[in-house]
Amino acid sequence: MENWKEDIPRAHKADWQKQVEKDLKGASFEEKLIHTPEGIAIQPLYTAQDLPELQDDESASFWDAFEDDAVQGEAPEEPVLAWNICEEYGGDMSALNDAVLAARQRGVNYIRVHGDWDMFFDEVRKVQYLASYVVDARGDLTEENMVQDWRERIALIGSRDQLITAFEFDPVHHFITSGNIPDANKSFNNLAHLFFKLGAYLHDCKLVKTDITAFAHADVVTQIVYALAITHTYLEELEKREVPVEEIIPLFSFRIPIGNHYFSEIAKVRALRMCLKNVYAAYMEDISFLPAAYIHGVTYTHVNTSDKHNNILRDTTAAMAAVIGGCDVLSVAPFSDDATDQHALRTSTHIQNMLRFESHLDSWRDVANGSYFIENYTVEIARKAWEGFQQLVLEGGFLQALEQNTLQIKKEGTL
Repeated sequence: MENWKEDIPRAHKADWQKQVEKDLKGASFEEKLIHTPEGIAIQPLYTAQDLPELQDDESASFWDAFEDDAVQGEAPEEPVLAWNICEEYGGDMSALNDAVLAARQRGVNYIRVHGDWDMFFDEVRKVQYLASYVVDARGDLTEENMVQDWRERIALIGSRDQLITAFEFDPVHHFITSGNIPDANKSFNNLAHLFFKLGAYLHDCKLVKTDITAFAHADVVTQIVYALAITHTYLEELEKREVPVEEIIPLFSFRIPIGNHYFSEIAKVRALRMCLKNVYAAYMEDISFLPAAYIHGVTYTHVNTSDKHNNILRDTTAAMAAVIGGCDVLSVAPFSDDATDQHALRTSTHIQNMLRFESHLDSWRDVANGSYFIENYTVEIARKAWEGFQQLVLEGGFLQALEQNTLQIKKEGTL
């Protein structure tokens, strides 16, 4: 066969569809399709014609805020450090130096800390092995002298404050986990004061966290709806308190659960970024200068089984989905519930090392770019999530839904 391109006829999806309908002998093609938990029909075949055509769809107001590359990302000219390998630390702060050294040797470059904050800020100045720290500061923002206490703690670091990558001030997550809203007005007042008081010390550190890990059991559309609603709540409340929206948006970060539904999780991370840009556009005319949403994925353990080795496979699937979806930071939960199990801790980190050094997933900024199925699935999830978010806002917003106990809050498992 000398010219196989001409000798083999081009296959078209319409021809394939006709053959399938013929083989079904009158049975409904649509009824044979598998549907995701979100109600999205999964087609057995996707082609280039299934890619979203944003620029040609002038009637789709959902896309007004998006450029064409909002769906189809661009690969960098050179390999990049696509995501940070994170490890959670809540142990004795006096042992922080040793913990950082051990984590660095495992390949960790990003540490999320929670615990005794006064001791942490004392010890972090003594650390000999540099790392990026995320301070899990999302407690009750109604505490007396809370703003002043954090102002003094951060000032103690001096020139070392570049170590701190993010502060997780997240009163809404506290409302969710505590089951009540003690004083929302005071919490948002203090959050605004934190922005004004800590601004000089932040150096591009994140300040506000939208955490939806409490909704890990919900479907991916519901998770995105709640992420958008919480973000909208923060922007609305902070704008009332004269916080410049264009300055606070770049200080947002997002902590999301990553489950084992591989393609759904990939599409969820990508759809979340797209929908967040639409939320930002509601507060600002020009969002072109805003960085992409900073997303911290965490594999959630309540889906794991009692079989430890099976858990390793589940964690690997979730981790790969998070990375391909484009998360900036990833925490892989150890496959064992035993906090002293060093083998489990090493294994959770090595999962990410394999994805980076053996699978080379850090060679591309958007690995899923161009996949007909993923691109289409991302758009479908984004559309449904945006509709759900608009409906939730019309019904009174996230805080009202929380007060009325109508949210799908996780009942088991830890993150």
